[in-house]
Amino acid sequence: MRLAFTYNPVPDVEQALSFYRDTLGWVYRAQGKLPEAATELEKAAAADRNSEILTHLGSVDAAMGDKRRAASSFSEALSIDPNYAPAMEGQRRLKQ
Repeated sequence: MRLAFTYNPVPDVEQALSFYRDTLGWVYRAQGKLPEAATELEKAAAADRNSEILTHLGSVDAAMGDKRRAASSFSEALSIDPNYAPAMEGQRRLKQ
């Protein structure tokens, strides 16, 4: 018996770009370029809504003073992974 399968060595381009945009956004955050960071992280989250990207976006939103939006990002991150410690920490910091 011969099994047929398709192997696609090229990952989804949008998802691959989301990791790049997440990293670039985090670099911008470290440089204090918060609007640029938010832009890249929003693009990353649009392509791949995962806990890490959403938590990074929440952290930037909090640093920009948008606590409502930050809380929403942290909540969404925790809805994906209820035990994601960085998102839990982000929520805790917002309450201080």
